[in-house]
Amino acid sequence: MAFRRRLLLAALLTTAALAGCSGGGNGIFGAADTVQPNAIDAAFVRAMVAHERNTGSIARIGSRKALREELRRIANETLGRNDRDLRLLAKSADDIRGRGVSPGGARIQEPPPYDPRGLRAAVSIDHEFLVRMIRQHEYAVAVAAAERDRGGDKRLKALARTIHDSRRRDLATLRRWLRTWYGGPTQPPPGPRPGGGGGGGGGPSTGPPV
Repeated sequence: MAFRRRLLLAALLTTAALAGCSGGGNGIFGAADTVQPNAIDAAFVRAMVAHERNTGSIARIGSRKALREELRRIANETLGRNDRDLRLLAKSADDIRGRGVSPGGARIQEPPPYDPRGLRAAVSIDHEFLVRMIRQHEYAVAVAAAERDRGGDKRLKALARTIHDSRRRDLATLRRWLRTWYGGPTQPPPGPRPGGGGGGGGGPSTGPPV
């Protein structure tokens, strides 16, 4: 009986010690497995918030106006994760600002400029959707790589690795569709078709990219 009591006491002490080590804190920062976020972390979350807003806008237009079913599906998949990712990144940005960390000196550029009116008025909505999504994803991959390699907070570095890998997969699909349908990034010459735009071969799909 005394031996059992000693085992129980030891287990309770171990549990208490582990709980103390696990930290707690407010927001996503404060656990013991993180470190003080640095300027790269601050620039990463700020840049990715802007990126997610851009891609969300592009995806909303694509989901409604893209002629090809494949692109509408890509747009809807993007929208499915966009709100979740944007909320997480915005919360992270608020946490970092609350800790007084500035993105100054991080040398991370702003996302590619994006004007939704230009996408809506494009000769080919499908082509322009692909080109703009590729630009945004290339940017996200580069920013995520900077955070992965030079960030200070372990949770944000893990998030950056996830973003980096997922956007690279998306990029491969988008680039294959661009080559399959248009042969490259050049805007196709035909004028807009009635009802909005598929120019440059907006007919039935030629099959999945290979």
